[in-house]
Amino acid sequence: MQLDRLSERIGALVSGVDLAAPFSEADKITLREAMKEYALLLIRQQDLAVEDQIRLVSVFAEVWDEMGDGTRHIYVSNAREGAVLGRPDGLLFHSDCVYMPAPLAVLSLYAMEVPRSPSPTVFANNVTVVSDLPVDLQTRLAGARGFFVGGLGGYERLRDASAPEEAKRVEHPIFFPDPLASQPPLIIDELYFDHFIGWDLDESDAVRTEIHRLTYADRNTYVHNWEVGD
Repeated sequence: MQLDRLSERIGALVSGVDLAAPFSEADKITLREAMKEYALLLIRQQDLAVEDQIRLVSVFAEVWDEMGDGTRHIYVSNAREGAVLGRPDGLLFHSDCVYMPAPLAVLSLYAMEVPRSPSPTVFANNVTVVSDLPVDLQTRLAGARGFFVGGLGGYERLRDASAPEEAKRVEHPIFFPDPLASQPPLIIDELYFDHFIGWDLDESDAVRTEIHRLTYADRNTYVHNWEVGD
């Protein structure tokens, strides 16, 4: 197995592995360590069944049955019946399911079909961005907790004061303990993070905006242009 860095701060291209075949114990260790180091793994030119992708995710964490029907996978598409996120609008930056008591440890996407001119996906590293924050802000954030609101799509930010009753709401330490990360990531995303608990709301929004400016800066992101088999 070979690992080649994709960008300055996030991502590695993994080659020399067949995801349709069982993993050796050495491969599992290599993949887990690579996820800790690079935060994003890209594996190309794969021909996968659903079971293959589930086996891959199982290397990192227990696979969540999101729909509760035992399938343990969903489709993201605007051309497939029963799929999710079918609107053509761009999604806001987000950490999946951070509005749940136990956010996802890892997410796997697989391109089965792509349009003639597919939209890219931008990935950001919410571990490396911490070093870009002023030291006094890092110190203040060390014990901070955030309030998150979500569960109703991924296109518009919900606010606690105006979100419907059925929206999910949860508190988390904003440096979230993540066993797959090299250090606790800063989980202040664009979509689901509402405010810092106990802070003035204007100050909370100002700090949120500054953290997003640094998190989603070019040097801290990787832009992926999809091909079938990614």
